[in-house]
Amino acid sequence: MRKNEIVHIHALLVLIAEKFVGQGLIEAEEFAEYRLLGTSPMSLRAPRADHEAAVRLLADTLSTAVERYEAADHRADGSGQRLRHPSSRSTSRR
Repeated sequence: MRKNEIVHIHALLVLIAEKFVGQGLIEAEEFAEYRLLGTSPMSLRAPRADHEAAVRLLADTLSTAVERYEAADHRADGSGQRLRHPSSRSTSRR
């Protein structure tokens, strides 16, 4: 993968992270290790390896948050079926 593609993925993961924080699915403090890297999607002069490390760390943090959310859904329901996030529920029109 070329550097510009990795930077693009980096930017997309940051947007997803911001959305997760905004929805309360994850706390902003959980991205402290990412912030310590000092590489943002706007760090265009940063080496490719720095962006790759940031992408891996963001992906790991986000996937952990999703796993936690899904596990909480299963526990809350008790039926073993996955609950949907309220914003993903479709509404029927009459």
